[in-house]
Amino acid sequence: MLFMVLLWQLDPEIQARILSSVSDLQAFQVEFEQETYSDYFDPTHALGSLSVQRPGKMRMEYTKGEHRLAITDGDTFHEYDFDAETLSTTSQADIQDEPLVRIFLYGDAIEEHFLLDRYRDPDGVDVFRLRPRNPTTYTVEMTFDEHWRPSMIHVMGEGGDGTIFRFTNYQVNPKFSPTTFVFPSHLKTAE
Repeated sequence: MLFMVLLWQLDPEIQARILSSVSDLQAFQVEFEQETYSDYFDPTHALGSLSVQRPGKMRMEYTKGEHRLAITDGDTFHEYDFDAETLSTTSQADIQDEPLVRIFLYGDAIEEHFLLDRYRDPDGVDVFRLRPRNPTTYTVEMTFDEHWRPSMIHVMGEGGDGTIFRFTNYQVNPKFSPTTFVFPSHLKTAE
């Protein structure tokens, strides 16, 4: 019984540190490595860069493994698949509760959307678990670097599928060009 209490309790100071570290990332650029896995297909690997300007603006460019561009301008999420030559658009309001969107594009009021706890992995690394307060099918696990910036985010579905992002080379408060979060008008769906 004592083990379960220790597993689920999170020191208020640590919780405050996590919440402030996530909310303080108002503008940043980072490189990522992504692994997506499922019981139904072989894992896929991709590399790219992620740029965020809060509230709600993001540019995610895949440079290896996938050839996609995702941009959200604060109102609309646009995703272009260069291989399939397809464009999909979604209202940002429809995706604002997706785990990575909630954490990175907004970063505020994390405790209103997630319950937090922590455990130590076999290597002794603190892993922080974010469990959504609303009924859903995923859990998020995060680790942080020495500056308390997310170094790994693992989104796990109930059905054995998930995605792991590893982040490196943070640039905090970079100067973004005026077109960083504007979707290129020449990218259209192939007819």
